[in-house]
This record gives sequence, structure tokens and C-alpha cells, in this order.
Amino acid sequence: MDIAVHYNPAQTHQREHATWFTECFKGTEYNFIATTEITQPADVHIVSGPWYAKNYWLHHPRVILLDRCYYRGNPDHVSLGWMNSDGSRSFSKGEGREPPHVLPRKTGSRSIFLADYNGTLHKADETRLHPNNMQYDEPLEAALERNDIAIGYNSTALVAAALAGLNIVCKDYTNILSNPDWLDLLPYADWHHSEIKSGLAWQHLLETLP
Repeated sequence: MDIAVHYNPAQTHQREHATWFTECFKGTEYNFIATTEITQPADVHIVSGPWYAKNYWLHHPRVILLDRCYYRGNPDHVSLGWMNSDGSRSFSKGEGREPPHVLPRKTGSRSIFLADYNGTLHKADETRLHPNNMQYDEPLEAALERNDIAIGYNSTALVAAALAGLNIVCKDYTNILSNPDWLDLLPYADWHHSEIKSGLAWQHLLETLP
């Protein structure tokens, strides 16, 4: 099996992602290459983030899309899932990992909209832009504390809101929160870099190889 991880050499974090997978496949039977060439053919493609090679391989049947983690600490953790042809990802449950703790569900009506990067805005009592669009002195946790409902599309901040007990209005079906089993899927969506290097993340993904 030929496996290619595509990375943007201008992005430090993507170069680091490539080294994680290089360690993962070193000494295995797989024909692996870490490449800056977007069009490099392979049986399995690993793409880092939405801006480099994702769209080129959108309709390939076996693509692992790496992106920001959902709830574990950045940048040591990332999320991994098999990419669908609409750009969303499929995650699968496993065994042995505890789901994250969820605070009691809130009952109030005050709402906050959590925006995607350069994304569409939506009416709410409060709007919090993506951190690449606006830097806030106040941490996200404080903003969630004073609100009861979180509205959003694909922002990972929605997951933080759900874990903080806010009621979620998810306006994008590709968000992991749109899956009724989202809480059980989360522990198998986020992976530490050591788990990628060791092959643990790959072994989990291999169980559902398309």
C-alpha cells in the first residue's frame, strides 16, 4: 500500500505533522512518502488542514484529513478522520477511552454565536469571532459561562460549548456534534502526537479503511 502525507513546507506545523507520520510508518511494510507535491499519487492520502491539498483529493476514496483537535490541548493533539467527498469526516468509536466530562445542561436563553474563520455570522445575544479574525483578552470559557445556548457551523469552539453544558444549535451537518454519538466519538477523533508516531492512531483508522 502506497501512503502519501502532503504538507505545505511554508507551514511549520504541517512540517511537524509530516514528521509524526514519517515516524509512524518507518520500518513498516507500507510504501510511505512525506511530500510537498500535492499531486503525488498514492493509495492513501493524508492531508493537513483545509488549505493545501484537501480540495485536490476531495473525491479520492481514502483520504485522512488532519485538523485542529476538538477538545484536547493544542498543538500536541490533532483530530484525524476519513474524509468524505463533501469535505466532512467520518469518525469511528473504539474501546478503552473515556469520553470527556460534560457539565450539567443549562436552562437559560442567552445565546452566543461562535463564528468560523471568515465565516457567515448569525443573530445571537453575543458573537465571538474566530481567533484568527479577532483576539480576545477574555478566554472562551468565560464567554461560555455567561451564555446558555451556543450557535455555530463548524467551529471547534462548539464542542467546548457542548462540554460546558450549553445547548447547541449546530447549523452544519458536517460538524461532529451533528452525530448523535458525538460524545463517544470525540475520544477517537483527537490524537496526541505520540499516538500518531507510535502507530496507535493509524491502527484505529485502519479498522475502517474505506
